[in-house]
Amino acid sequence: SAPRIQHTRRRRPRNPLRFAAMGKKSYQNYGKSFRKPKRPFEKERLDSEMKIIGEYGLKNKREVWRVNFALAKIRTAARTLLTLDEKSEQRMFQGDALLRRMIRLGLLLESEKKLDYVLGLTTAKIMERRLQTKVFKLGLAKSIHHARTLIRQRHIRVGKQICDIPSFLVRLDSEKHIDFALTSPFGGGRPGRVRRKKAASGGGGGGGAMMGAPRAWAPGDMVIIRGLKAKPELNGKKAMVVPPTAEERETLKGTGRLIVRLIDSGEQFAVKPDNLKTTAEEADDIMGSNLEDVSMYNPAIQSEAAKLRESGKLDDLANDPELKPIFEDIKKNGMGALEKYWNDDKLMAKISKVMGTR
Repeated sequence: SAPRIQHTRRRRPRNPLRFAAMGKKSYQNYGKSFRKPKRPFEKERLDSEMKIIGEYGLKNKREVWRVNFALAKIRTAARTLLTLDEKSEQRMFQGDALLRRMIRLGLLLESEKKLDYVLGLTTAKIMERRLQTKVFKLGLAKSIHHARTLIRQRHIRVGKQICDIPSFLVRLDSEKHIDFALTSPFGGGRPGRVRRKKAASGGGGGGGAMMGAPRAWAPGDMVIIRGLKAKPELNGKKAMVVPPTAEERETLKGTGRLIVRLIDSGEQFAVKPDNLKTTAEEADDIMGSNLEDVSMYNPAIQSEAAKLRESGKLDDLANDPELKPIFEDIKKNGMGALEKYWNDDKLMAKISKVMGTR
């Protein structure tokens, strides 16, 4: 019989600018950040990946593969260093640098300064250091998925820097500086678009609640504490409503209390909703009462108001032709009407100049 002719498939030649071949340098300007599994349909691996995605609120499996790829590179580096002599300069310098980095990221403890512990790192340890996980466990978000939304919408800062990367690995010394951004409505910044729109239309952001019905406070609402008898020194202080943790939710079940955080000190405690007022309601009470009534609640406000009246700066503002309609609007509709004029930079600059704050 005639011999069979084997047809070989022609391969497209590789681009020398993208691939390293025959020991030549590769000119590609990117590197791999993840590696797909060799066996795509392993049941155990698929189940474990789905469990990690659900537990840590990940977007897709690529995020799991990216962590596994980084973990594999760290283990490879540690395994290579372990093959060298203990007194080798490369092992001493590179090994110490690797361990310092792992400790700084919180992946290892101070007592685990050995390369053997690097080989014991797991995917879960790295997932616990993600900013998304930290935001949820610090109680800034209602759920792990809510934490991702807050980060992506630039509500979260680490120190003074806003971070919108959910996979950002938080260092140990940065963990205590995670908080709401100063520009976020949850951190005392400018109100959101919907709330500004309601304030401009006279709705006040109340959502049309019935008179006498209890107010529904939401995380991020800025409040003034009033009427506390157990701790009267907290009355008049500004605070923010924060979501409770899982343990706090179980403790507060059936009590109706809310968790608030003081703006000045960061201290958190539980209060009844009846002991909270919005800043606009507090300002309305102050505007509608005389100085003697104000001094009963907050002597500091009374003192500052007296100083302003004695200096004549309030009269200068009220008699200004451009500002007179604004003062009449505030007297008629309360301090909530002031939100309509916050976006007018020229107007705010003029008020600051007269008051002597700029």
